[in-house]
Amino acid sequence: MAAAERLVEDWRRAEREGRRVAVSGRWGTAEGFVAAPTRASGGWLGGGRRDADAECTVLVAPQWPGLEDVPACTDVDRALCAALLRAGHAVAHMRSFAPTASCDAGGYAEAISDILGAACGGTRPALAGAWLAGTACAAASTNHEGLAFLCLVSAPSAEVLTRRTPENEDDPAWVESPSLRLADGLAALSPLEAVTVHDRPVLLVGGAADRLLPATHLESWRA
Repeated sequence: MAAAERLVEDWRRAEREGRRVAVSGRWGTAEGFVAAPTRASGGWLGGGRRDADAECTVLVAPQWPGLEDVPACTDVDRALCAALLRAGHAVAHMRSFAPTASCDAGGYAEAISDILGAACGGTRPALAGAWLAGTACAAASTNHEGLAFLCLVSAPSAEVLTRRTPENEDDPAWVESPSLRLADGLAALSPLEAVTVHDRPVLLVGGAADRLLPATHLESWRA
């Protein structure tokens, strides 16, 4: 089986066999599963697979519903889950995330923290997220001193994304775009500062073909 097909099959198995997780809070509800990594079992002709022990559980943070770029992010999230699973980590993935009408950016970060706490059990926690879910992970990371790592995939720095200029300050998108409204709230949480609060590895991933996220955002995180 080709490597790409094996990744897809591993993730489908993970979805079927993962430990179910349901979390609720003042922010809303979330439901998903925690998938265990697998390794060769040495069974019949060496083709068997069995769960492997994982020292780390990574929450791939759920996307905020209704954002313009969520459909594209869904494929990125699945690829991220499969890659982390292949790397030997347990992976928590939420099939549904339903924030309340009053939930704001702070509630989003709180939800990520609550879901991570419910998912990791006795393993060391880690956070990963694509697009604004990654930005929210950065904001939430201040509450988790013991994170194994933080992985941000094509994640905009909210402070840069919401910076007005004389040329765009009257653009109706500041009000009409769900992504920009969420980014405004996340900017108030100072995610760029949040990643420096605790000492842990931070992996920044950007794609050369990504026309949505300029390199200035990655440079801001790195600085």
